[in-house]
Amino acid sequence: TDGVGLSAVESSVEATLTAHLNPLTGRDGAGWAFGALPCLSDLYALVEGVDGVDHLVTLTLTLEGSGDPITVGEGADPPSVSDDVLVYSGVHDVVADLSREGSR
Repeated sequence: TDGVGLSAVESSVEATLTAHLNPLTGRDGAGWAFGALPCLSDLYALVEGVDGVDHLVTLTLTLEGSGDPITVGEGADPPSVSDDVLVYSGVHDVVADLSREGSR
């Protein structure tokens, strides 16, 4: 976070995720197709591209609908969803940390 405040980084990450997951204008302006889900690898790249972000420690995606929420993490296969599912941005739990692993 070289010179960028933690709360500013968190806000920027939240705004970036909200814009990307917008069902009509997200995904590089194309919006999201029904039945399509974001890839965690794309979200990693998106967040790591935000000014002040050095790397991510953890990223999970929670899918909510008519059933129980499903949380998808790194290494997990995305769930199958019906063709009428549409991506939208929900609540983001973003925590920035100044600590650097391996630094003394």
